[in-house]
Amino acid sequence: GELEKVVRATPPCARDRPWHSQVPGCIDDAEQHLPGARAYAFRGRYDSTHRQGICNNSLQLFRRWAREPDKQLKLNGHTRIGHTTPMPWMCRGNTLNGESLDTMLGHQSRPCEGPPMDGAGECMRWVYGGSAESNGGRELNRPFVWDAWYQTKLPTDWLSQYHLHARVEVPARHGYTGQDNVFYAFIPRACRKGASCRLHVHLYGCHDAPHNPLDKMGYARKDARLLTSNYHVWAASNNIVVLYPVSPANPRLHSPHPDWGNTGTKACWDAYGETGRDYATQTGLHMRQIRFAIDALSRGKI
Repeated sequence: GELEKVVRATPPCARDRPWHSQVPGCIDDAEQHLPGARAYAFRGRYDSTHRQGICNNSLQLFRRWAREPDKQLKLNGHTRIGHTTPMPWMCRGNTLNGESLDTMLGHQSRPCEGPPMDGAGECMRWVYGGSAESNGGRELNRPFVWDAWYQTKLPTDWLSQYHLHARVEVPARHGYTGQDNVFYAFIPRACRKGASCRLHVHLYGCHDAPHNPLDKMGYARKDARLLTSNYHVWAASNNIVVLYPVSPANPRLHSPHPDWGNTGTKACWDAYGETGRDYATQTGLHMRQIRFAIDALSRGKI
């Protein structure tokens, strides 16, 4: 109820003005954009970080504007796994040098019970595909199920060698946050050749990405984020560009306490209001950082 009051009390951004010249503190007009939007929420049954009910509360807010909530909104909270997005290689008993991949790479304190699940695939099928269980729309094309591509045994990513996987670093003087802006872009081959493609923005959790023991696996650290994501595997088969903003701007970077809070050493995207009262609006620090990455991609600056 309180969050709905905040949304309704916050001024909507003008439709005919670019985002960087909007009135400070505005947000996208919920009544304009949310009635037809689709949302998918996931929380592992053993998640000890997000409280039980938090995803359901978020979807309840969406229900205020959705035309057909039961067909547009979906919650998965039954999978026996902890605080992570399930990957195809999880909950299968896979090991590396005798150690469970669930605990080594999957943010799990113990091997997960599953059942095995492609979390990214289920999310994208719901949001973009219009699966049969929702509105009867066309399903997304399934990715090639090759072990190295679909990641059924190890979090490997040979797929990025065929499509474009770019790491972009923008110096602080060129951005809107006063700090360096780093993001990854996964661009399917068809999109690079002129096909009309959609854009999916994926924000990693705190610490950018799971801590990968890359010394054991032999991968460059800069590629660690794509080793623990499966979104671009689905995107490649459906002409969807995936943007991965990383390294959230630190609001206390030049203060005596740069490590304080969730946006400090934890490197979390701000869902707590630590970057200012406008953190969830278009003028918020992290919102500007994400928008800059979207603009750079859409204008062909990569």
